[in-house]
Amino acid sequence: MTQMKAYLIQTSEMNPSIESYIPEDQIDPVLEKAMHKCVLKPLYGCLQSALHEFQVAGGVCQRLQENLTLAKTKRPHELGAIGARPPDALAIYRIRRKLRAMCSMYSPERKISVLLKVCKLIYSIMQDHEVRMFGADDFLPMLTYVLVQCDMPQLDTEILYMMELIDPSLLHGEGALACPYICVIIDLN
Repeated sequence: MTQMKAYLIQTSEMNPSIESYIPEDQIDPVLEKAMHKCVLKPLYGCLQSALHEFQVAGGVCQRLQENLTLAKTKRPHELGAIGARPPDALAIYRIRRKLRAMCSMYSPERKISVLLKVCKLIYSIMQDHEVRMFGADDFLPMLTYVLVQCDMPQLDTEILYMMELIDPSLLHGEGALACPYICVIIDLN
């Protein structure tokens, strides 16, 4: 996708050039969105199937399901979530619903945006009625607990999809941290 985008920017076949239509600082994001819609949207089902088959063949799906089953038997403090009140059943339901909606999206950028919203929601729940601020050492175990409660092993495929398809130049800030953390959490469960 990155090479296709570079070709579109540099090609002399477009007359007038793309720069005459779009301001230079917006060319990358506009092309990225257009390619997502024209390339990823029609291929999304095939890509997801191929990633899933790859993980099934490698035994990843079976391991994930076994680890999730084991982790669901543990309490929040046994997963390292100490000091903050875990989300209640309604909050877990809302988070699961957001994650399921994310699974139907084809754009890696939109998926990352949803993941960040879920992380923000979990952190907000942790902060409710608390005096101290929580850091990553507190947040990551709570994220682990919440992902276990959501019981969605397909998130591993979603993270793989995002990490493989998003333009590295667009992956910065919180999004650059969220995907690898969630991937590690899912793999460790």
